[in-house]
Amino acid sequence: SLQSLKALTVLLEIAAFKCKVAVPCFFEYKLLEFKCEILPDLVKNTALEKTYPPIPQEEETKLFEPLHEKYAPMMFDKFFELRGFYLKHGQAIANNLGELFPKRWQDEMQPMLDKVPAKPFHVVKRTMESEQGFNRKLEEVFLSVEEEPIGSASIGQVHRAVLLNGQKVVVKVQ
Repeated sequence: SLQSLKALTVLLEIAAFKCKVAVPCFFEYKLLEFKCEILPDLVKNTALEKTYPPIPQEEETKLFEPLHEKYAPMMFDKFFELRGFYLKHGQAIANNLGELFPKRWQDEMQPMLDKVPAKPFHVVKRTMESEQGFNRKLEEVFLSVEEEPIGSASIGQVHRAVLLNGQKVVVKVQ
């Protein structure tokens, strides 16, 4: 079915993202972390101690900067492209939940807090008319629906509408 094909396409996009961006990002960060924090401890009191001395925190921070510059924009682009779950994670990074992320990543993800672009109305209409929505044509439920949303966020957007009985409502579409 068309819905199964779309789901498969999304899964393939996510798999490609993980292979092309997320996995290399993870390994580059972990390799540098190993060189800076683990290796010096492993070789302490051995002949390799002078080759791999402890790295001061300030120097370690500078060593990570090129990775932040390389991967924060890549992740931002992919999170925006994949939306939903990924935008939520971008928002968590922007808010520095758990104080885990460097400032470069927080700054990069800031637009995810309040600048999420709306989906085109034809996509929203299809969602509203589908089984996950009203399972009816919009004309069977509404006199009108404004195509321009009054707000959009990571997992949905809101449109003004007027029901068949004339009552004004807002409709949240995920």
